[in-house]
Amino acid sequence: MSGMYPDSQTIEIFGEEARRPGADPETGRFTNGSFSSPDVKPSFIPARTINLILDCLTELIGKCSEAPNPAAAGQLAALITPLAAAHKIIQRDAHGRAKAAAPAGKDGIDLLAAPAGNGGTGGQPQSESCKNSRITLAAFNPYKGAGDNETVQNHIRFDFANVPLRKRMNPANDNTGGYRASEVRVFLEGADGDGIGSLTG
Repeated sequence: MSGMYPDSQTIEIFGEEARRPGADPETGRFTNGSFSSPDVKPSFIPARTINLILDCLTELIGKCSEAPNPAAAGQLAALITPLAAAHKIIQRDAHGRAKAAAPAGKDGIDLLAAPAGNGGTGGQPQSESCKNSRITLAAFNPYKGAGDNETVQNHIRFDFANVPLRKRMNPANDNTGGYRASEVRVFLEGADGDGIGSLTG
């Protein structure tokens, strides 16, 4: 069997052999047996299988900081929301969107939506200090199979929304000093910028 379904085994109940759980041999799922033939037995679901299901649900609800309530059929569904709510499971809407709160520290997740024109919405509000740091998902595998030494790795291409490529790296037209010493960094972050992190923290 597969997933969380238990493997079948033969047991003896009051001198008669039975298969437990006795799942359907074609689908591997539990069955009611046959109401027209006593030879087709229904599944006998072992207690550990039921316990495992309940334990998993209990752990899941507990991770969302709630106490499991066996009388609340909708408890688990109520923990799933597209809103920016604490201790909830994220649900995306029909367009794949969900809300998220702004990060509280340097190791927080900063969710930036692709901007619409010069604006856009997301975890980081649009402002003069961050607009040049916005990136958009441009393409999947645009360079796969290209080059004399063919590129075989899968990759994703991101582009800056405001296209900083109109700025050179430096007057020498090379990358001496790397990004930190480049004119591109000043264009993106400002003269006093201290890395992209300073714009979102």
